[in-house]
Amino acid sequence: MAAVRLSEQARDELRHIFRMIAEENREAARRIVGRILDRCRTLAEHPLLGRVRPEFGVPALRSTAIAPHVIFYRVAEGGIVEVVHIIDGRRDLDVLLKPPRREDLP
Repeated sequence: MAAVRLSEQARDELRHIFRMIAEENREAARRIVGRILDRCRTLAEHPLLGRVRPEFGVPALRSTAIAPHVIFYRVAEGGIVEVVHIIDGRRDLDVLLKPPRREDLP
């Protein structure tokens, strides 16, 4: 089984998800974060489970959903699964994930 690593960004996003849900229901927050982490562990066993996401312009980016959240990851050298983002899929993913175009830079 491969290892799974959460980027610092993904860890921050997971903490944010927990805090937002815990404001209303701490137990629900634990369950949801637990489901997300379970899916991350599943990716260690089945790294090609998610679909490829070329539309974001990030090489080898894949995703899998734990509705409404989307786990974005890539399989690195040695089969290590690097979780790069965990985002609420109802947000504008293009704005969050697509790299800026040259003409948009200052």
